[in-house]
Amino acid sequence: MPEKHRQTLKKDHELVNEIIAQTIDSVEDSIVNPSSWSMAALDIIMCRADEWLLSKLISSWRNEVWQVNLQLLSSPDQEYRDRIREEQELLVTHRGKQFISYL
Repeated sequence: MPEKHRQTLKKDHELVNEIIAQTIDSVEDSIVNPSSWSMAALDIIMCRADEWLLSKLISSWRNEVWQVNLQLLSSPDQEYRDRIREEQELLVTHRGKQFISYL
């Protein structure tokens, strides 16, 4: 991929991260808080810290996806791409299990 195109895509990727960060509070207020008094209480106690933490977590995940995407685009063959996909599937499955265990 040409460097200029990659930079344009990266800027778009970062813009989406910013939009997510700016809208987390309103999404949380309209979806999570009305259905959960405990989440509403936690939101009050934490002020804006919960949105900041969630924004950082989502941005971190999206940045990891960006890196994997670059690996896939630069991989020499299908076998290498399949290996990357398998590694990602294991990682995501493990994270999902960890996340569910905290609920």
